[in-house]
Amino acid sequence: MNQELFIMRKCIILKHCPDATNIMPPVVIGAQNNVLIAETPSGQKVFKFGAPGLVEKNAAVSQLYNIRKIPVPHVTAHNVDGICFEKYDKVSGITLFEAIQNGMTREKIKQVYEDILFEFDKMSHIWPAHLNNNLTRNVHDITMLNVSNTNSPVLGKLCMALVYIMNIGREQDRAVFHSDITPKNIIVSPDGKFTGFIDLDNICICNKNYAFGIMAAKYQELGLDVNELMNKYHQISHNRLPANKINRRIALATSVKRLLWQHANKKRHQK
Repeated sequence: MNQELFIMRKCIILKHCPDATNIMPPVVIGAQNNVLIAETPSGQKVFKFGAPGLVEKNAAVSQLYNIRKIPVPHVTAHNVDGICFEKYDKVSGITLFEAIQNGMTREKIKQVYEDILFEFDKMSHIWPAHLNNNLTRNVHDITMLNVSNTNSPVLGKLCMALVYIMNIGREQDRAVFHSDITPKNIIVSPDGKFTGFIDLDNICICNKNYAFGIMAAKYQELGLDVNELMNKYHQISHNRLPANKINRRIALATSVKRLLWQHANKKRHQK
C-alpha cells in the first residue's frame, strides 16, 4: 500500500471512528494491501476496503454464516465519502499457514481439517437463494475480480472462464461455500485447534465439488491423503463425493495456481 493511499484510508477510518489509534497495515506475510488494523476503545478492529458490491456481499455472508454458527468475523459494511469498507473485530489466533511454519504436526493438521469438514457440511445447506442477487456472489465473478486486481484483467477473464467450467455441476450441489479454504484462510488457537475462517471475499455461490476440490488441492500439497479427507467427509455428511470430479478439480486448481504464480513472479522481476 503506497503512502498516499494509506493516508487517505487512515483519514476515512478516523472520520468513521475518531477514537481509533495506532492505525497500521497487518504484519502477517501475504496480507492483503487493502486492510488496516486499528486500536479502538472496544478493541482491535480490522478495516478492509473494497468495491461496494463486494463489501455488501461480505456483510451478507457474514450474517448467513453467523446464524448457522459457522465461525467467521461479524462484518458490517460502511461508506464514508463514497469509500466502502468492512469493519470487524480482529480475530484472535494465528493462521494454519503460520502454525505449520511453526512446526504443527501432521496429526494436528488432519484434526483441523476434520473439524473444518463439519463446517463445510453446514455450508452445503445454505442455498443460493439465501444470498440476495449481487454481481459478486458467484465464484467465477469473484475469481475475475481477484485475479484482475492482483495479476491482470486478461488473466482475470481467462481464470473466470476456467473456474466457470470447473464449477459446472448439479443444481442441488450449489450452495454458499467458502471457495478458498486454504491454510492462509484458516485460523487456529495457540494450541492448534480450529477456530474459524477469514477472507469472506471468497464466500460465494459455487458447486460443492469445486469448493471441496480447492480445499483438497491444498490438503494434498501438504502431503496428506485426499481420499482420506473425502472418506471422512462421507462419514460426517453421509454424502459421498465423486472422486474423479474432485481429482480433476484438484489438477485444474493446481495448474491455475501455477499460472498465476508464474505471472506474478514475472511482474516482480520486471520491476
